[in-house]
Amino acid sequence: MIATLENDRQRTALVAQLKKLRDVSRTVGPLAPVPPQPSPGLLGAIASGIASFESDVHEGRTPVRYWSGRFNAAGNELYTIISG
Repeated sequence: MIATLENDRQRTALVAQLKKLRDVSRTVGPLAPVPPQPSPGLLGAIASGIASFESDVHEGRTPVRYWSGRFNAAGNELYTIISG
């Protein structure tokens, strides 16, 4: 990176590319809406917890799958202890 910045031709090309990138990002705008930040306090914590739970469920991370995985891991450890 330092060598690129020390070379005038490469530095000029890098600045030109960065300007193009900046211009494109200004015209395109954000790709997805930014979710609103929860308000501070108890209600904000509750809202954040509900949003996190909903996100996990949509991605397939449910409490049943979590505890099933934990149960299987415990069974594997028990088997290792007994057979080892």
